[in-house]
Amino acid sequence: MKILMLGDSITHGYTTGGGVTPYTLASTIASETGNDVINGGVDGTEVFAGEDSFTTEVEQYNFADYDMVMIMYGSN
Repeated sequence: MKILMLGDSITHGYTTGGGVTPYTLASTIASETGNDVINGGVDGTEVFAGEDSFTTEVEQYNFADYDMVMIMYGSN
């Protein structure tokens, strides 16, 4: 199964210390299930505004290429 995860910094794995953790939901799903999981999270992105917003990100992916798309926005 091929899974795409779109979201903000929490999806991406950004930490309060300014780094990126390898322990993301995407990496956990991939390691526990063996599925191909693409982490499309972007730090600081919002749903409607900005260069990397959800509305911009969806144009970069062909959802037909994935079996599942998880959308995880809301903290910005």
